[in-house]
Amino acid sequence: MWKIPAEYSPHRQTWVAFPWNRSIWRSDLEAAQKTISQLIRAISSYEHVCLLVPPVNEKALSRRFRSSDVQIVAARYSDIWVRDT
Repeated sequence: MWKIPAEYSPHRQTWVAFPWNRSIWRSDLEAAQKTISQLIRAISSYEHVCLLVPPVNEKALSRRFRSSDVQIVAARYSDIWVRDT
């Protein structure tokens, strides 16, 4: 049986999803994107980050997070709650 590890368990990388859905974030979307961008940069200075991005934003976000420590993964998702996905 497969078990999801606890959030505090040792790991090799962190998964983050970029906020994009204006119907969820409304006028806070840009602030959410800025905050997540800061989080990605902070985490990637310590460990590898896999960043889920909407396919339509893949190229722009690949340029924004150009780093060997950030892997862009284009995917369809509704919000940023990766652990719940």
